[in-house]
Order: sequence, then structure tokens, then C-alpha cells
Amino acid sequence: MPLARKARLFQEQLDQGHISPLGVLIYKKDLTEQQAGRGLSHEAQGDTGIWEGILLAAESFRYAATRSTDALENARRGVKSLHMLQAVHGTPGLLARHIAPESDSHIRDRSHWHPAVSSMPGIIWRDDVSKDQYAGVIFGYGVAYDLLPDEEIRTQVRTDMTAIADFLIRNGYRLIDHDGKPTRYSGLNARIGPIPIGVQALISLAAIRVAHHVSGEPRFDAEYRRLARRRWPQATRSAKFQLFGRTNPNNDNMAFLSYHSLLQLETNAAIRRHYESSAARTWRHVGPEGNAFWTFIFLACGGRDELALEEARLQLRLFPATKRRYEVDHRGRQDIERAFFKGRGGVPRARYPLPINLRARSSFDWKDSPYALYSAMGSDGHVEYAPVDYLVAYWMGRYYGFIGAEI
Repeated sequence: MPLARKARLFQEQLDQGHISPLGVLIYKKDLTEQQAGRGLSHEAQGDTGIWEGILLAAESFRYAATRSTDALENARRGVKSLHMLQAVHGTPGLLARHIAPESDSHIRDRSHWHPAVSSMPGIIWRDDVSKDQYAGVIFGYGVAYDLLPDEEIRTQVRTDMTAIADFLIRNGYRLIDHDGKPTRYSGLNARIGPIPIGVQALISLAAIRVAHHVSGEPRFDAEYRRLARRRWPQATRSAKFQLFGRTNPNNDNMAFLSYHSLLQLETNAAIRRHYESSAARTWRHVGPEGNAFWTFIFLACGGRDELALEEARLQLRLFPATKRRYEVDHRGRQDIERAFFKGRGGVPRARYPLPINLRARSSFDWKDSPYALYSAMGSDGHVEYAPVDYLVAYWMGRYYGFIGAEI
């Protein structure tokens, strides 16, 4: 299927089946529930911020490449949705994991759900946000602010991105929830003691850099320079961690989201060298994997790898024209060479990356290990994910000229 036609197919699937009546992305839905007439379920939605933020970037790239009024309208919806994730509890800068109508009968365990502020009656929100959501929101806000001409969008981005940066500064780069306690994955400091945590440094630096870019507020410039004096840019060099084949591709995804924000904006040559060094080091590990999204970010930020570009285009051609989840099990195949070491969770690994059509679908295919010999065991296709992954890679490729409109 031509890439453009696949993008149209996925866009139609997204618009018609993955946006709730509240205007919020439903990135995972149970088709059996919908077929039984029970509607969309909000129960399984716990990572709305990251995928809504990346979808906002995808629509911004689509608008910049095509001047589509539909893309601009979808971007407005995305910005409003992200704003609701902050406004729902009354704490600026704190993201909710998701928001839902109080009447949703699918949500049985409500221990992590809370009533919204009085100005949003009939709505509940999910707590315990993680750093993943912030990485996606910061990425989406940065892209939208630079590519969309709508002043209403830019004003909302400015307001909410400023709130996020102030929230992080105020809380010492920890995610503090509504109850005053850190969330489970709350750390966004550049170091734990003397040990650098590169991906956390990248997310926090991106937050402050983007906040200064969209607001022009001197306090963010001062804070960014303070972090530079504390050698936070140097800490980003440790963003990639891998030991005996075990690594966390989700951390790599958060790193690339932040690389795009930082390398698109950084003009200080000394600081930029640290980000370029970090990206190059991460790329040495993941470059051969054919990850179209990461490849386009790497190339858009000044990287060079012609073979990776060809493989990224191939992966988009191989990307299945469905986001329904089926189990994948290649353990019995003789034509796939096994790696000596197992991967994360003890899963057997292929020696070489598997093409994307030999992997199971997920909430964002680009964040999954391309080496796993089995995944999604027991899945029978009744779960469908929103096609955010294909759309952001395709439209980013179109915007930066890595993919032609005719392909």
C-alpha cells in the first residue's frame, strides 16, 4: 500500500474511532466492548499525555506539509485535551494520566480516580503521572508552537508549557501528585547521587528550553543556565544504558523526543555538543534497528546515515495497515538466528532486528524491542490501538523531506 494511502486509512481510523466525546484520545480500545454497544472504555487509558502529545506533533507536521484545515482543527483538539489534563485537578503543571466521564461504568477500580474541579462537573481524572507523559507533551508543544500559525493554539501552549516548567522547578524536578507525595516514577533529576540519569536530564532540560522558547520569560533562561552550570547537559550522555542485550526502548523513545526539542532549539555551541554527543552515542546502539521515528528525528537534528534512511522508508512500507493486536511467536522458526543473551524480562532475542511486520502491535510500535522473539501472547485482535506511531513518523518524514508525497 502506498505510504500516503496508508496514512489516509489510519487518519480515518483515528478520527472516527479513537477520540472520546470529551475530545480526548482513546489510544487503546476493546473492539468487543464496542461491538456489544457498550461504547468506548476509559479504564485502560493511563498514558494519554505522551500519545496525545505525539499526536499533536503529528497533526502539526501534517499541517505544515499540506496546509490541511483538518490537521489544524485536530491540533486545536489536541491542545485542548492536553490543557484539560492540567486543568482537571486545579494544579497547574501537574498532568493527569487521563480524564473520563464519571458515568463510565467500565471503570470499576476507582482508587486512582478523583472528581474534577467544580468547573468541570461530571468528570474524573486518573493520578500517578509518570515522566513518560511529560516527554510526549513537551515534544508536542514544541512542535505545535513552531509549526502552527493559530494564535489561540500558541497562547494555550505558552500558558501550559510555562506551568509545566514552573511545576518542575518548584518541586525540585520531581513529579509531586495532588496529595503532596511523589508519583511512582517521579524522578526527573539529572543524577541520583553521583550517577547520571541521562534520560531524566534530557526531559527536564527540554522542558525548560521549550518553556523559554515559547514564553521568552527570563526566569527560564536563568534556570537553564543554572542547570548548565550544574553539568546537566553532560549528564545526557548516559541516556542509553544496555547490559548483555538488556535495555529499555521506552527510555530511548523518551530520549529521542527530547533530542528533537533540544537540538532544534539549542544555539549555544558548547551545550549543543553535549546533546549531539548524547544523540550520537544512543544512535550507535539503535541506528541499525530501522526505527523510522527515531531515524527521522536523528536526521532532522543534523545526523547523517543514508542506510538508516532507506531502512526507515522500508519499515513504513512494511508497517501493517492495522493496529489490532495479535500474538507473535517466532521461537520455532529456524530462519531467525537467536542472540546469546536474552532481553528484558528474560524474553529470547533475535540476533538481528526483526522488520516491523513481524512484531506485535502496541500503543506505540517505535518504543518496542525489535529483537523480541515473542510478544502479546494470548492476544487475538480484539484490542486496537490508535495509529499515532505511523502517523507521526510519516508526517515528520513528509515535513522534513525524507518522504515524497507521491510515495
